[in-house]
Amino acid sequence: MMEEDITITLPHGLHARPSALIITKIKDLNIESATITKDSTIINLKSILSMMTLGASQGTVIKVKAEGPDAEKALKIVKDVLTGKEGSFS
Repeated sequence: MMEEDITITLPHGLHARPSALIITKIKDLNIESATITKDSTIINLKSILSMMTLGASQGTVIKVKAEGPDAEKALKIVKDVLTGKEGSFS
């Protein structure tokens, strides 16, 4: 299992478009589980509704965990999207 703390730098935080991009990019990866933890709330990384209702705004630190052969790739995708290195969201 791999995990990483990520600070969301997107101006509008984690909303529909970055959530959809993350799900689209990780859906075909070989991961057994993937979660985001904010405070004491743990959500499935493949659930757009859960991500959108997490309330993760700019500056929020989340913990992303992934397990499986492509766990490292999954973490990189999430980090790149939530730090603005991938995608364009206004």
